[in-house]
Amino acid sequence: MQKVFVGIATEWTTDGKIIPTLIRWEDSRKFAVEQMLDVHQTASFKVDGTGI
Repeated sequence: MQKVFVGIATEWTTDGKIIPTLIRWEDSRKFAVEQMLDVHQTASFKVDGTGI
């Protein structure tokens, strides 16, 4: 299986949260984000910090 990078359209709330609204597939198809099942902070090992 090969990793595929996709585009994400997001909105920022006034309190600084990021909300994904659209996923753009590599062949230009677009899919609306209708529901988020989980939001949590996790380690970002590539930059030795924490991420979203």
